[in-house]
Amino acid sequence: MSTEAQIISPIFGCRGVPLKESAFEAHKAFQKAWVVINEQGLVVTEEACPRLKQVETGLDGTHLTIAFPGMFFRLSLTGQPKTQTEAIIEGQSRTVGLEPLLYSQALSQFLGLQVRLVRL
Repeated sequence: MSTEAQIISPIFGCRGVPLKESAFEAHKAFQKAWVVINEQGLVVTEEACPRLKQVETGLDGTHLTIAFPGMFFRLSLTGQPKTQTEAIIEGQSRTVGLEPLLYSQALSQFLGLQVRLVRL
């Protein structure tokens, strides 16, 4: 068994989380489980928005943590958001869950563009 940390990226394009192998196995279902989409429903990549890589993510067992200058919040790992929308993921339209607007507004302000945080 390796003791090296493996990286998991809960939010596509954001900074990943180094986890030991046992923790990685327990949390691998959350690999890229969230994405940031723009007003057209397209996924925002770190190439299109380099500040996305400044958004730090974490997994504490029951919550996804998200941090960037001036903001820290936690999202439950259980259940799906109640509100849904359509997004274009890898060229195909998919129904995704919208996370609370407050989080998306804070993220939009930090990134400098209108975005929504969605759960796949």
